[in-house]
Amino acid sequence: MMDILVCDDNQSIRESVKNSIVKYAIKTNIECTVFECENGEDIFKSIDRIKKDTLIFMDYKLGDNQPTGIEVVEKLRQQSINNKVVFLTAYPEIVYDTFKVGTYRFLIKPLKESELFEVLDSYRKTMNFDRLLKIKVGWDVYQIVQSSITYIESKGKKSILYYGDNLTKLGTNYLLYEIEKLLDENLFIRCHKSFIVNVGKIQRVRSNFVVMEGGVTIPVGRGKINELVEKHIEATR
Repeated sequence: MMDILVCDDNQSIRESVKNSIVKYAIKTNIECTVFECENGEDIFKSIDRIKKDTLIFMDYKLGDNQPTGIEVVEKLRQQSINNKVVFLTAYPEIVYDTFKVGTYRFLIKPLKESELFEVLDSYRKTMNFDRLLKIKVGWDVYQIVQSSITYIESKGKKSILYYGDNLTKLGTNYLLYEIEKLLDENLFIRCHKSFIVNVGKIQRVRSNFVVMEGGVTIPVGRGKINELVEKHIEATR
């Protein structure tokens, strides 16, 4: 879950940022919540809404007779609210002033969606972040935290997920390659024509198989072992 606050006195800009975040969430299969504030007064009225990991997009000029975005962040810091802040402004000359309050990033208006996406990519890497796998089984939709999945097995035209501490079994009508496209490519690898494994849950690696948490042995296809080892090392750093 990514939690985001957008503070800007211009409603159209707030809507534009929010719409871009929704696009990003769909593209990356991440659940996001976005709430909006018009100025510093709005922020302090809803200060309990700001969580420890809330990412704040802050306009510099927040309207006539209103504190600037920098002044608002200064007050947040005084209250030990040290969330990462991305400043939005048409005034690039104030970039150095934003560093005084520990700005995380700085975006120039008019905003470019590609630059906004780069900020969100960067922010995700700083978080202990978990994507959800949404799977439809019959009339039910399951939302499974991807890091809880140990492995996925192909059974004919179906796939079976094994997840959680007790390796709960969930049968689906998805083909293995269909599920593969929904998974975090940094966390999973298709190590065999019939198996996808979570590299973070590998306990031991052998030349042609791996032992997963729970003691399950999974075969590794020829030519896949080096890629699997590299991903396993990266995921467990």
